Amino acid sequence: QGTDPWLVAGKGTAGSPSTSSSYNVSSITKNSAGNYVVNFTTNFSGTSYCVVVTVKYNGSHPMIGIIGASGKSASGVNIVSYVTTDFNTPADTPDFNFICFGDQ
Repeated sequence: QGTDPWLVAGKGTAGSPSTSSSYNVSSITKNSAGNYVVNFTTNFSGTSYCVVVTVKYNGSHPMIGIIGASGKSASGVNIVSYVTTDFNTPADTPDFNFICFGDQ
């Protein structure tokens, strides 16, 4: 089992998200405010992998990142960021980081 893929400092603000450093990440798709899909270059063998997500303070409130409603597939993972004062409405984060552990 390895640590593939990983992403450092995905830019999640307005417009198209980008990466500053990554491994095995082909692209990031922004579905809506605070809702992102990270697509892998090489798929995992299935959905039994672990995802750890951190998101950056947005300047006004602490934030939390979680696995989104569409969850994870072998080819990508849905990450959603929320302001900790309102877990009902996703909000853009300036940066997010994640790493996955599992078999590819």
